[in-house]
Amino acid sequence: MEHLKETKIMEFNPSTIEEVRRELNLDRESMEQKLNSFEEWIAKQNHFTMKNFSRPYLESCIINAKGSLERAKTTLDKLCTWKTLLPKYFEKYNYKDNAMDTSSVITHVSLPKLLKNNYRLYIAKFVSDQVAEAQLNYERSTILMNEYAKLHDYRLGYVVVIDCRNINVVQLVSNINILELREALSIVVDGYACRIKDLHVISASKTVEVFTTLLKQLLSNKLAGRINVLKTVEELYEYVPKEMLPKDYGGNEATMIELYENWRSELSTEESIEFLKMICNARTDEKHRLTDQYNDQILGIAGSFRTLSVD
Repeated sequence: MEHLKETKIMEFNPSTIEEVRRELNLDRESMEQKLNSFEEWIAKQNHFTMKNFSRPYLESCIINAKGSLERAKTTLDKLCTWKTLLPKYFEKYNYKDNAMDTSSVITHVSLPKLLKNNYRLYIAKFVSDQVAEAQLNYERSTILMNEYAKLHDYRLGYVVVIDCRNINVVQLVSNINILELREALSIVVDGYACRIKDLHVISASKTVEVFTTLLKQLLSNKLAGRINVLKTVEELYEYVPKEMLPKDYGGNEATMIELYENWRSELSTEESIEFLKMICNARTDEKHRLTDQYNDQILGIAGSFRTLSVD
């Protein structure tokens, strides 16, 4: 990938490709070598139901894996396996489907402009704490956004903002399907290998600790250590340039709902739906896998909930 196409939902810095590769000790030649090796490896994976991944998609896998080809192989294998074992998260391809509209509960977007360090800002704003019915479709839409990003984006990772200012945090946590959230986080963090530089939770409520405690139990120790609670939007300006934020956060970007609708429109074009349908069905046929007990290793989820507490 030597040229980046900008859209209304995705813009880049002038030297994004070179800077991202340099940060990961890569250059054009080494990336080409890794891509060739990646394609050769995929061709030998008898359990993959799809093998014609595009080179931009595979390059994103390598970038997300911090330049490690071996880790990129592992994450792609995990992702294809989850599509087989947890199909409910990959069953929707049209973000304009009415059922996929979660804006009455949560609006979420990746901001168009990259930060100077080539990380992208992702904001999830809770509008209501009644998340039970919307949670699965929120998770599905996040997966569609990640698939789109793997084909079109070029960034080192994300700075995440979760805005809980306008909801009852205790009620939110009580309405969350924790098993689903754990599965979805595993898919996003391990399957898509999303690198999260910082995770800011905005809430002035003393009960916000109930939510952050839940997150810390679901995330790795490293990611849990990056959770930062902010009481006001103004405190966010210390970490993110104010002008890069949506208008409803004091910045110069479009409003959250406008950005949200831009994402829904872009992911619902005929071209996007065709790609998303194809890639969400890039699964595994486990009877052709050489390694035994792989599914048990990748899905070691059930036991982790026996000690989970949000009291």
